[in-house]
Amino acid sequence: MSSKRNNNDNIDDKLHGNEANRACDVAASAAATPPGGRSAEGLFAARGARGDLEEEEPTMRSVAVPAHRRVLHFEPQLKRAEAPRLSKQPTLSRGGYAGDQSEVLKTHLPKPIISTSKPPAKRWVVSEKVLTPRPTDFPPLEKTSRVVSAVTAADLAVRITDCLQMRSVKANYSKTEVLAKCRSTDFVKFYIRLYSEQEGILVEVQKVYGDSMSFFRDSRAILDAAEGRAVSKPEEEEPLYLRLPVSQMEFIKDATLPPLTFEEESESVNIAAELLAS
Repeated sequence: MSSKRNNNDNIDDKLHGNEANRACDVAASAAATPPGGRSAEGLFAARGARGDLEEEEPTMRSVAVPAHRRVLHFEPQLKRAEAPRLSKQPTLSRGGYAGDQSEVLKTHLPKPIISTSKPPAKRWVVSEKVLTPRPTDFPPLEKTSRVVSAVTAADLAVRITDCLQMRSVKANYSKTEVLAKCRSTDFVKFYIRLYSEQEGILVEVQKVYGDSMSFFRDSRAILDAAEGRAVSKPEEEEPLYLRLPVSQMEFIKDATLPPLTFEEESESVNIAAELLAS
């Protein structure tokens, strides 16, 4: 009987304890709940004070991923293809000829034409009909001019053209007047004009710009060729410049100069210095 009483007492205590817990929860929630609503924070705070709340954790899952090895793919290196070779087996052509294929191709391929001749040079075409007297309003006649007689205008133009070609002088022939614009290898520019005269044909060589010595050589050769004389090549001509220093020339050996004072020598040196500095 006593055991039954003890069990009943334990049951009653548990019931009273659960009711007390519920009353505490209700009182805590009522205290934390604002008017017109229920607060969850107050309820959780009350339960946390008793220690009957457990923290929920997310469910963790793991997946095994196999390791992947990267493989580099390289393109094969390009190689130059060899040209196909012709087989030497006998084949039949359209005409029924059986022979070596390479020989058949050689006979049908056109042979290359290799020209060893030089291109035709430009010719100065002049006739007596287009020649006119020299205008009077032109500048004075150049010293590098000659009158050539007993020759036609066409032959005279051929002589001048051959001389220019031999001396490697570039020439452009005008189509409106009897004029040849020339330029030498020394970059000397000059004009050649032809006029009609009573004694024959006037050949005038006029310098535009360039070295005077080089122009003198070319003009003399052109005028000699116009008269029909033999003209030497440029590499065979002797230089026109001084071939010896002045101190070694014959005329200076016997020449006597008056004595100069120090002031005169100083003045000449100063003049030379000013000319060089200008």
